[in-house]
Amino acid sequence: MPRSYIAFPIPEDLRTRTLEALEDLRQAQDISGYADRLMDLVEEISNHGMSYFFLHPVEMVGMNTVAQKTIGVTINSGKKAVMAVSRQLARRLDEQQLRDIADFLEGLVVEVADEELAEEELGEDELVD
Repeated sequence: MPRSYIAFPIPEDLRTRTLEALEDLRQAQDISGYADRLMDLVEEISNHGMSYFFLHPVEMVGMNTVAQKTIGVTINSGKKAVMAVSRQLARRLDEQQLRDIADFLEGLVVEVADEELAEEELGEDELVD
């Protein structure tokens, strides 16, 4: 059965840094210092996801600034608590578990063609539904 995914965009520099860090991890003989580096990436990716799923719709529908700030503060409070616990736990992971987290992160990075860019490059009649 096919799986469905929900995705959000990330900046190109974050994509590049993520893939470079994962490649560094794969090449390293000793990955004991990679827990914090992986968690930094998880935190940054999570920040983009939370903003995209919670703040973007609020801005999109034109909610007032107070509502936007309230949601932002709530998200930040929750993220801080989750990341604090996650970092502590990540530092206890063994090498294979860190590699599993790296594989998981790599699986999240998916290239999606921008429809407008694709239309410009291919012409509308060449696009496949």
